[in-house]
Amino acid sequence: MQVEVIASVENPLLQRREVTLKVSGFSATPSNSEVAVALCESLGVSAENLVVNGIEQRMGRKSVTVKAKIYASPAANKAVEREKKAKKTAAKK
Repeated sequence: MQVEVIASVENPLLQRREVTLKVSGFSATPSNSEVAVALCESLGVSAENLVVNGIEQRMGRKSVTVKAKIYASPAANKAVEREKKAKKTAAKK
């Protein structure tokens, strides 16, 4: 998958960076875990610090818009995010 950063906003209060990305190069709409793996590889961040907020795809397009949050540490992630969201984003083994 090819990842392109569209926007990035620092949020020092919550110790995170909120990013909007364009992901392309897939055959079917990717799942949260597939997108998380691609983002970790391309952005060079740990999976423990990344949360995928949403994936939007317009009909007929071969690209998706992804909103994600990159935390400074796993502790900051656990302090802010819900457990359910972390499980949904975690890569399946």
